[in-house]
Amino acid sequence: MQTFSELTAQEQQELYVQVINLKKEGFGYKRIINKIKEEQVIRLSLSTLSYWFNHKVKLLGGQNYFEPIQSSELSYVLGVMFGDGSIIFNKKRKEYVLRLEATDNDFVEKFSFNCAIILKKEKSFAVCYNKSRSGHSATYSTQVRSKQLYYFVKSLKNDFEKVKKFVEKYPAEFIRGLADSEGCPSISANIDFSCNIIVAYSTNYILLNYVKKLLEKLEILSNLRLSRRKGAADSVIQDRLIIRTMDLYSLSITRDYSVKKFSDLINFSINRKYHKLIYGVWVVNNFIPNLRLKVWNQKYRKIEGLWIRRTQT
Repeated sequence: MQTFSELTAQEQQELYVQVINLKKEGFGYKRIINKIKEEQVIRLSLSTLSYWFNHKVKLLGGQNYFEPIQSSELSYVLGVMFGDGSIIFNKKRKEYVLRLEATDNDFVEKFSFNCAIILKKEKSFAVCYNKSRSGHSATYSTQVRSKQLYYFVKSLKNDFEKVKKFVEKYPAEFIRGLADSEGCPSISANIDFSCNIIVAYSTNYILLNYVKKLLEKLEILSNLRLSRRKGAADSVIQDRLIIRTMDLYSLSITRDYSVKKFSDLINFSINRKYHKLIYGVWVVNNFIPNLRLKVWNQKYRKIEGLWIRRTQT
């Protein structure tokens, strides 16, 4: 038997309307509770009904009430939630939170802004700076409190089919949210120059296969491959060998035409990734192979395995 808090935002709203109508028809507290229990297998408490009937409840969930309506902002937020975003329930404080922590401030700001729009708030949620710790870079984080949005995202994570209804109208935004979280431009500038794209790494094959199909609808061809097998050595953390417990997959774009189309239609929200891809595509499309390395190195240099933009250009 489900409790009210376990229902989706839409289900909660529908149940609330039904209960109010039963009250208008003359049903008492216990009759309403029993009717809902028998017909819908949902448990309601006397205290919940008392609050509804004795307060002017306009929207469930207070000022951060969420209504599941298709939008470009929601599609982007869902992309992030299937990437770096996480849902957290603080049992002690009774807080339902969507959280994002990342090294790029503009990424966290973008997520905060979009969450504010779908929750109809006038201002974005606060973004906090977190100082660097031993072995870790400084990060930025934001916390979005909304019970309805929490349960909505949780329901989608439990049943991926439900995602499609909210994504297919705005595929570019969903892919961008995932790519901001898990992807990057992939530049090779050793002997020859090439500009590819890692859309995402994930253990969720269903997710990446769905994104691959969304890209195909945009006439962007991609490659979905098994990157690392379950049981393989993954990394070393504090002298401890980490073994993969699940297969890891990669979704990438390598064809020049598709890379350019991704750059034009989707790209990244994160400035450093956005400009790197724009410049890489420009180099490929405007210079012969023998000149591409020289042109690329005029603007970028490699530091500790990462391509960093030169400050003088």
